[in-house]
Amino acid sequence: LAAALGSSPAVGTAACYGGGGGFAQADWPFCHEIKAGLLMYYGQSGNDMKLGLFAEAWTGGWSALALAGNGGMKGASQLVVRKASGQWVAEDRHSNNYATPAMDSLQDVTLLFAREESGSTAWGVQVPQSNCDPEDLPIRNISQWIHWAHGQGHAFIYHGANRGQFHANLISEPPPVVDLAGALEGDIRMPS
Repeated sequence: LAAALGSSPAVGTAACYGGGGGFAQADWPFCHEIKAGLLMYYGQSGNDMKLGLFAEAWTGGWSALALAGNGGMKGASQLVVRKASGQWVAEDRHSNNYATPAMDSLQDVTLLFAREESGSTAWGVQVPQSNCDPEDLPIRNISQWIHWAHGQGHAFIYHGANRGQFHANLISEPPPVVDLAGALEGDIRMPS
């Protein structure tokens, strides 16, 4: 079921902390392996949420995480980190269609850090969990669709195939990975 929903397992402490990116568990208590070499870090900070991304063996372009109410781009609230005029910036964007996400009227994202080093990219941002901005989706204590994407340069243009989606509850710690080795299997067949 997890594979069908586009979910990926939470990652244990050894895989997340002490490696690249500079994320410390004291500051970023939760970690989610999106795919091999791509990790999302997160944790609450008062009424705000901290979100971070570490992309191993990838530099030279923008990257983003997004909340997506229905799993698709339409209606999603994106947090884009990129370089503009040689400086790192974080942008609060939204999609009302299958087109380049527009900048929100209210830019309520704070860039905590961003860097490219040792052939990898890492960044962290802070956003309100809930606000009165109709262009943002609230971060709730439920499993929500999350998108990720990255581009080939720092100009914010189409990502091509460099994107994906998964489920995560950003308020609670990741559920433990269930070991199904040795579990009984069966088929259910319906008459046609």
